[in-house]
Amino acid sequence: MSEESKPEVPEVKKPEVKKVVKQSLEDAELEWVQLNQQLSRLKKNDDSNENVETPKEKLLRKCIENPFVPIGTVATAGFLFVGLTKFVRNDTHGSQKMMRGRIAAQGFTILAIAFGFGLSIREKLKKEMAAKAKTE
Repeated sequence: MSEESKPEVPEVKKPEVKKVVKQSLEDAELEWVQLNQQLSRLKKNDDSNENVETPKEKLLRKCIENPFVPIGTVATAGFLFVGLTKFVRNDTHGSQKMMRGRIAAQGFTILAIAFGFGLSIREKLKKEMAAKAKTE
């Protein structure tokens, strides 16, 4: 058979698979980004309806929830300040007493933090148990 006798077959172009896959990945990424943006807008709208707590309000609320922590903090700072002034004045005996008092005040503060943390976990567990009991 000669070349002239063969029927002409139109040349079929192969689709560029890499290009199609790359484009579909870019489209999927774009959809994902748009979805994240929509979700963040919805969350911001939900947050704006609630009362947003300022840092000052949060500090006040925390001090009311556990008043022993600020008391211990002030005591620690007081012992430290008085102890440093006694140290500068070369009153070593008084300075040592104040530094020991500072250590005791720090220990009190740490215990108050741990106690407050334990109470908050207890309250959270009570709320979860009450919510579970309501659903059952």
